[in-house]
Amino acid sequence: MEKKKYDVIFIDSGFTGDVENCQIDGINLINNGMGDFSDSVGHGTQMVNIFLKSCAPKSVFIIKIFDSIEAIDVRRLIAALEYVDNNLSCRIINLSLGVSFLESHYELREIVSRLSKRNIIIVSGFSNTGEISFPAAYSNVIGVDVSSNSLLYGEYEYVDNDIINVKVSSSFFKVMDHRKEISIINGASAATAYISSVVFKFISTNDNYSLKDVKTYLASHASMMRKGNTLMNNDYRMTIKKAIAFPFNKEMHAIAANEDLLSFQIVQYYDFDLSLNNGRPISDIIKTNINEKEINNYSSIDWEADFDTVILGHCNQIAHLSHFDYMSDVLNKAQEYHKKVYSFERPFLTGLINNEKESVFYPRVEIGSAILNRCGKMYNIGKPVLGIFGTSSQQGKYNLQLNLRRFFISNGYHVGQISSEPSGYLFGMDFVFPFGYRGEIPVDWRTSVLVLNDVIEKLCENNCDIIIAGSQSGTIPYSFNNIDDFHINQFIFLNGCLPDSIILCVNYFDPIEYIKQTISFLENAISTHILSIVLFPLSEPRSGSFSGSRFFIDDSLLLEKKIQIENSFNIPTFINSIIHNDINALGSVIVQYYSSNKE
Repeated sequence: MEKKKYDVIFIDSGFTGDVENCQIDGINLINNGMGDFSDSVGHGTQMVNIFLKSCAPKSVFIIKIFDSIEAIDVRRLIAALEYVDNNLSCRIINLSLGVSFLESHYELREIVSRLSKRNIIIVSGFSNTGEISFPAAYSNVIGVDVSSNSLLYGEYEYVDNDIINVKVSSSFFKVMDHRKEISIINGASAATAYISSVVFKFISTNDNYSLKDVKTYLASHASMMRKGNTLMNNDYRMTIKKAIAFPFNKEMHAIAANEDLLSFQIVQYYDFDLSLNNGRPISDIIKTNINEKEINNYSSIDWEADFDTVILGHCNQIAHLSHFDYMSDVLNKAQEYHKKVYSFERPFLTGLINNEKESVFYPRVEIGSAILNRCGKMYNIGKPVLGIFGTSSQQGKYNLQLNLRRFFISNGYHVGQISSEPSGYLFGMDFVFPFGYRGEIPVDWRTSVLVLNDVIEKLCENNCDIIIAGSQSGTIPYSFNNIDDFHINQFIFLNGCLPDSIILCVNYFDPIEYIKQTISFLENAISTHILSIVLFPLSEPRSGSFSGSRFFIDDSLLLEKKIQIENSFNIPTFINSIIHNDINALGSVIVQYYSSNKE
C-alpha cells in the first residue's frame, strides 16, 4: 500500500484551528484511533502555529498522543512513530516533546533509525528541566535546546555535537492557541517548532537532501557556533594471555585472591628483592586465600619466559626504600623483550616504549573524555545502580565488589561495573575511574560527574541487569585537621554515579554515631537507600607497629557488633569474610530489593 505523503508531521497534543491553503489531517492515538485530533491542551496548536508563521506547507498531519500536561508515555510515542513508518511519508517529523527516563532504548532507537533511513528529518526538543531527553539526544535526530547566550529573536547557535545540535534564543514567541487566544511562550518546545520551520524552508527547495546536508545548512546559518569535541578513547583494549605481577602489595592481593575472575593466566607473582614475602606461598600471606603460588624475588624474573604482559603495581615506596627504580627497569626490560605493561599508575619513561597504546596501558580519565558541549545535561538512569561506599580505607570494599561480581555473573546476570581501583579492567569491569592511591583524574568536578553519568548511560544501553560502582576510602571525615581529611572525590563519585541503593562498609571499631552520620549523609546527599551494612572483621591498625599490622576480631565480638548495628539502624548487616560466607545472603538481599521495586 502506498504511503500518503505530507510535508510535515506533528506528534503532540493535537491541533485546533483553521489554516488557509494547507491540508490538515490527523489521528488520535490516545483511544486506539477513536475520536478526533482536536487539541484540548493547546500545546500542539501552539507548535503548529509557530511553524506556520515562518513557512507555508501544503499538507500537515497531526498525531495526538496526549491530552494533559504530564510525562509523555514512551509507548504511545513509539506507537505514533510506528504509525508514521507504516502509513505515511513526510519530510519532517516535529517532536516538541521527549522522554527523559528509559529503561531500554531499543524500541525507540530502532523506530527512529528506520525513519531516519527513509530520509525523514526528525526534529526533537530537549526537556526544559535540564536533563538529557530522547529522541532529541540520538545522533540521527536534530536535538533542540534553549540557549542562555544573548541571541536575538529567531537567532540560534549550532553545536557540533551528536547530542545537542541547535540552541535557540530564549526569546518569547507570540502565538495563537487552541482557544484562538494569543499566548506568549518560550522554551525548548517552541524552539523545536521554529527550527523545524528553518529546516523545512531548506529542504522544500531541495529534493536531494540528507541529514548531513540539513546539519551543514543549520551550521552555516547559525549566529554562533560551538565547536565539538570527541570522546577520547580510553577503552581497555590490551589483550593478555599470560602475565606476571609485581610487586606483591595490597593491590596485587585482590588479583591473587580472585584469579577465577580473570580472563587470562597469572604465571607468577614477584616482589622486591628484600621483601619478606619472597619464598612464601600466597595462602601464607593472605590467610583466607587458597592460592598456593609462591612469591619470587624480582631479580629472578626470566624475561624470555612464556608470558606476554607485566602487571605493574605501585613501586614508588619500594623504590624509595631500596634506592632502585623498579618502574623504569620494568619498562626498559619490557621494551627489550617485547612484553606489554599494564601499569596501575602513569608509567615514567613511556617515550622509550614503541607503539605506546598497545604496549603500555594505565587507567586514567583524560580531559578529552569530557562531553563539553552537553551543556551540563545528565541522563536519567533506567537501570539499578548499586554503590559500594565505606567509612574508611582498608576495609575490603574492593574484595566485596569482586565477590558481588562473581555472585551476579554465576547467577546469570549481566553486570555493568565501574571500579575506582586500577586493576578493574583486568577483571573485565567496564570503566575505571582511578581516584584512589596515585590515580589520575585531571578534570574538574563537573566534568567528572558528566563522564561517570555518561558511562552509566552506556551501560544501560548495553542492557545490563545491574550496575555496580565502587568508591574509595571513607565518605565523611573523621576529623577536619587537614585538607586531606576531606573526601571530595568520593562526593563527586557519588553524584556522578547516583546509586539508588548503597552497601555501606564499616569497621568493627567505628562508633555507632559515626556510622549513623555516614548513613544520614549518603541518604540526604542524593536520593538513595542504604540497603545493607557490611562489617569488616579486622582491628584498628596498631599505632607504631610495622605496616600498621592488624588482627582478626574474635567471632563473638563480631557477632555482638553486628547485632548492635542491626538493632541501631534496622538494616541487614553481614560480615565481610570467607569464614562467614555471607556473600550469597547479601546477594539475595540485593536481588530481592530490586525485584520488589521493579514490581
